[in-house]
Amino acid sequence: GVPVRFRVPIGNPPIIDRVSSMNDTLCDASGVRHMRIHPDCPLLIRDMREQGVDEDGKPDESERSMGHSGAACGYAVHYLRRAGGRVESSEVGGRFIFGTPNVPMG
Repeated sequence: GVPVRFRVPIGNPPIIDRVSSMNDTLCDASGVRHMRIHPDCPLLIRDMREQGVDEDGKPDESERSMGHSGAACGYAVHYLRRAGGRVESSEVGGRFIFGTPNVPMG
């Protein structure tokens, strides 16, 4: 009985667009936070704090455990809340959260 709509992008956004969307969502230019990462997501938190870039400016993938959760989060955020883009409304309401469901985020 819960309405669901699948939205699948044609391709991945450029890295700079994904990073810009993540930065704007975590804290925009006005100081407003539009997303919080739940403390029970240690891999995502580590990615946000420690993910580096290689000599070409792309995410450093030399450590296999780094980058995947941050990239996945970035793709979702870019798709749902693109920095500098327009916000689209949907007939299907709801929330998009990262972390453990039904746990207060404080």
